[in-house]
Amino acid sequence: MTNINTTMTGALFGNAASALSDRELRMLLASYARFSHEFMIWRDDNGTNKFVSRSCQRLTGHTPDNFLTNSAFLEKIIHYEDLPMWREQHADGHIHKPIHVRLQSSNGDYIWFEHTCCAVDNDSGFNGVIGYFVDINAIKHAQAIHSKLTLAIDQSDNGFAILDKNGIIEYANTAFLDLQVDDSIDIGTPLPLLAPGSARIKEIVDELLKGRIWHEHFSIELPSGATLWQSIKISPIYDNNRHISHYMVFLIDITQKTRNRDKMQQLFAMVEQSKQEWERSLDCISDVVILADNNGNVRRINKAVGTMFDTDMDDILGKHWSELLPPEMRQLDNLPEEHEFHDEKRDRWFYYHIFTFDGDDLASKVKQVVTIHETTNTWRITRELADAYEHLKATQGQLLHQEKMASIGQLAAGVAHEINNPTGFITSNLSSLGKYIGKLADYITLLEQSLQDCGNDDLRTKVQQQRKKMKIDFVLEDIDDLIAESLEGTQRVKTIVQNLKSFSRVDDTGFSVTNLHECLEAALSIAWNEIKYKATVNKDFQPIPEIYCSPQQLNQVFLNLLVNAAQAIEDSGEITVATATSEPWVVITISDTGKGIKPEHLNRVFEPFFTTKEVGKGTGLGLSICYDIIKKHHGDIFVASKPGKGTTFTIKLPIEAPQQQDKS
Repeated sequence: MTNINTTMTGALFGNAASALSDRELRMLLASYARFSHEFMIWRDDNGTNKFVSRSCQRLTGHTPDNFLTNSAFLEKIIHYEDLPMWREQHADGHIHKPIHVRLQSSNGDYIWFEHTCCAVDNDSGFNGVIGYFVDINAIKHAQAIHSKLTLAIDQSDNGFAILDKNGIIEYANTAFLDLQVDDSIDIGTPLPLLAPGSARIKEIVDELLKGRIWHEHFSIELPSGATLWQSIKISPIYDNNRHISHYMVFLIDITQKTRNRDKMQQLFAMVEQSKQEWERSLDCISDVVILADNNGNVRRINKAVGTMFDTDMDDILGKHWSELLPPEMRQLDNLPEEHEFHDEKRDRWFYYHIFTFDGDDLASKVKQVVTIHETTNTWRITRELADAYEHLKATQGQLLHQEKMASIGQLAAGVAHEINNPTGFITSNLSSLGKYIGKLADYITLLEQSLQDCGNDDLRTKVQQQRKKMKIDFVLEDIDDLIAESLEGTQRVKTIVQNLKSFSRVDDTGFSVTNLHECLEAALSIAWNEIKYKATVNKDFQPIPEIYCSPQQLNQVFLNLLVNAAQAIEDSGEITVATATSEPWVVITISDTGKGIKPEHLNRVFEPFFTTKEVGKGTGLGLSICYDIIKKHHGDIFVASKPGKGTTFTIKLPIEAPQQQDKS
């Protein structure tokens, strides 16, 4: 039946196949395939598949019918790269050496098979070919991995070798041989470290028998004076009896790594030194420097926190840096980036500034730097300078006001002097005229009596007619009133002149016991020309005691407030001046029904140079000077106002004032 064939299939069928019919041969093949791991195909001499074992479906996913109904199906699933070899092997005959081909499975994957075929003969001659396919996919996969592994080992910069138990090198990659300083070491020669009789062999074997990998770093001094560093690892390979049969040796050049390590150690030492120098430098400065994480918790802080806040460094580490701030600031959700604050407990001023790292390129957990600087001395100096500046501005304002008032006083004194002389002789002349008119009236009365007694009726009638015509009776009656009114007018002029003289002595700031009602009357008299066209003055003077004060200075205060009240009234209104006693004070109020003061301006009306008047109509010094004068009298001045309703200034002066007043 079969040509010379060493396969199991040839041995199975042998010469007995010539006595089997096709049906019997198919049954025999089916029985064999049931217990076989390969799948078989029986193809007749016409190329028709007559039998396919069911194991083909298990191995390829294709059913036997796929092959039986289509004799070309087998070539269809052979990999295109393997197809030329397949056809070449089957072209010369029906028997060929085993070949390896890839068949495509039903899911599209290719599977490696080893294929062998043999001829089957019967009594009629050639009866076809039986081919069988053995799955070698796992073997091929292992071979591929082995090839890759071998290639990787050969291309590796690290040395790898396999030695037998006597230390003879059976395999070594190129890197292993290149790393040998001794050129005599090669494949087939012993590695001195593992050769029998080596001083280290017992130590190495003992370590391997404990289930460990023997590992050591060593240096090699070259003739050039350079030093090479290598790392060697040795692990065992066991036989089936768990005896060491071979050694695997890994050899790595760590010269550069060692040098880098040394450089890194030097760099770390330099960094540590720089860090210590930096920390010592920070500890030398007086400002507090805080390194905090993204949540504001302190990670590092310098020693200045101890001297500035009497706090130990360890007590603040890990806590939020705002623990150093006053309680009211700790409660804020978002602290300002920079702020000045007052520590009431220590009565000291501080200024902090938060600096935030930009970007996330730093691996450090420090995300904020906070500096705290004490500004107590600066704050005190600034406050003293501000007070001095305000005092200087106020003093300058007072000097300007006093110069202005002195000029006005000199002018008023001159005018008063010039008015006083004509007023004096007018008063004197009017008094004399009154006396003369009285004498003339007596004389006229005497003449009329004489006419009555003379008996001349015509003359008497003519005189009476003339008396009536000239209204002598009315003239005699009215002339006294005219003279009285003129004398009253001259007295008023005299009073005004006297008030002008009083106001002209602005540099006379002497203190004396004074009736404030007289000061108010004098101020009203001086301001009357400003008031009379706009307002009606209401006076509510209650009994008040005389007080020790500077009347000239208070006259300035009252006059300023009355003029301001008149100027606040645009068309017409009322000004009320009232006095009262409220122990231990004398209280003077000056109210108007003018346009009032805006709420945002109320707390600034007494500031030097602040004014709500138009440019050129106010200096902003009047109320400031009033405030200073009242304070020098140990009193108080207040203002209350409603826009559109009016303003009230209230002055409180002590009844029992010190006899030594501040006259500066």
